[in-house]
Amino acid sequence: MKLLLLGFLPIKVASLDSLRLTVRQINGQKILGMQQYGLELPFGSDYSPTPIPNDWHEAVGEYRLLNEFKLPPFTFVKLTVEDGILFLKTEARKLGKMVLVLQPISDTQSKVLGFGRTGGLVVELVQQNGKYSIKMLGMEFAVDK
Repeated sequence: MKLLLLGFLPIKVASLDSLRLTVRQINGQKILGMQQYGLELPFGSDYSPTPIPNDWHEAVGEYRLLNEFKLPPFTFVKLTVEDGILFLKTEARKLGKMVLVLQPISDTQSKVLGFGRTGGLVVELVQQNGKYSIKMLGMEFAVDK
């Protein structure tokens, strides 16, 4: 890896010299990792789009936090479908913008793919009186219209 200023001027950064990207096969899945100073961390995985149930397509839009929290990790989420992949976009306190890849596991539930704090998280889609809401991490988000 190398850092380029203005896209063409190489900048020497000692920590980049020791950084290596790895691809490993674990339980039949390709895992992209980062290796530095003897430590290896996964940060991505191979993903093939899966069919998205109609309810998830119909629920695409922006949602605002309903319940009250002193310091909510985020106050809005945006559900989108791009190139056949379901995404949940948000901005997290102290972490900045986040784009989570969702893998539908039913008409009402999707799993966040990846590693770290959000990897494996289940996102629930609720329909009541013809309106959708999204539940996750004990928070509920309603359509922002």
